[in-house]
Amino acid sequence: MFELQQKEEITDSLWFKDKSDHLKVSFINVQSLKSHFSNVTSDFTIMQSDLIFCLETWLEKEESEAYQIDGYKHKAIKNGRGKGVSLFHKVECDVFFKGVN
Repeated sequence: MFELQQKEEITDSLWFKDKSDHLKVSFINVQSLKSHFSNVTSDFTIMQSDLIFCLETWLEKEESEAYQIDGYKHKAIKNGRGKGVSLFHKVECDVFFKGVN
């Protein structure tokens, strides 16, 4: 009973409300997007995000196109082992990464 009550309280939070005046952002250190992509895409809470930043993706430049989430656009930078940032965004916005070589 307690577990059910907790779940109802969680899904009743603002995070799960579809409001245009809120921007929901998730940051996740995935330590290899190849290994953990299904964990990201299957997580109900993460998939409520407007912006999903995945850190330490370890993707090579040519691999980033293989990782797409329906309804999101994908931008990847700083590729390579032990590096990498991917941004998945479903809100229309221009994406600029400042100070990145």
